[in-house]
Amino acid sequence: MHASALETARSASARRYASVIPGGVRTSIGRANEPARDRALASRADALRAALHTVEGASSPSTAYEYASVLQEQAERCAPEDARLRDELTIRACDAYGKAAAAASKQRIGRSSSDEDDASRAAAHAVLYNWAIALGDRAGRARSSGDDASARHLYDEAIDKYDKATTYVKHGYGGIVTSGGVTTQQATQALNNLGLALQSRAQCVDFESTTTVEDVNRARMARVEFLTRAVDKFRRALRLEPCFDRGVYNLGTAMYALNAEFAALRAGVVGTSAEDDERAYGDMSREYANASAVYVALALANSPSNSVYTQSFALVKHVLPKPYV
Repeated sequence: MHASALETARSASARRYASVIPGGVRTSIGRANEPARDRALASRADALRAALHTVEGASSPSTAYEYASVLQEQAERCAPEDARLRDELTIRACDAYGKAAAAASKQRIGRSSSDEDDASRAAAHAVLYNWAIALGDRAGRARSSGDDASARHLYDEAIDKYDKATTYVKHGYGGIVTSGGVTTQQATQALNNLGLALQSRAQCVDFESTTTVEDVNRARMARVEFLTRAVDKFRRALRLEPCFDRGVYNLGTAMYALNAEFAALRAGVVGTSAEDDERAYGDMSREYANASAVYVALALANSPSNSVYTQSFALVKHVLPKPYV
């Protein structure tokens, strides 16, 4: 169930990093000229919505999950002018994922985690993962519209769901191993997307309410905390897939952002009594700048034709450590 659901429910943000479904299809849901795929989705959504009102359907995690997946695909297929419909569909998808998770939780009552089979673990991972994607899409749109408060709340929810999804990725001797039912690729993508969500959350830390230098520095340290957590998730993803060039690149961008934050913290240090802090912030800034250049260079080496990597490397190559040059 997990594989087929991922294929249909993958949102635009997931495609950007996973490259599972090439391109996108702009359609006009509910209009006379809608393609057959949209008509099929609308029909399936109606059938699943009706099923959820039955006793059997209301207690079925798979029914709620499939309904959420259909809504999520409908949302991603909306044309730009259908922004309100897209938002409504995504909100409804999130609600359906919540119902799927609640129904699955009820079914697990009285059973130990060791009683779960591979299929149930894969299904639980899928619900949390795709729920997080939908929440992240909503957060990104809120931020684009200038509603940073809502974006922060939604990113926090997405991070929570990704965190729970990655509980199916276990530490093992010599590195990370995945638990039964969740493939290495799925675990890698969950960790990578969690890192991206943390990066996005760092970008919308509240600076508007800061009134003093100390307030600004506290906000910057909050941003540093999110970015540091993102670095950890990207590294965990790369332990699973060392040749995952997007993960390498994302790790480089997170470190570049940390370099900028420590440089700003250094600039904000006032007074001779803070010389040690200034020196420490400067050292951290240089360390992260050098590391970011190395990782962006590695991503480019893995995928020389990627124009994004090429452009980014042009910005950071001047801080590449000499031996690597």
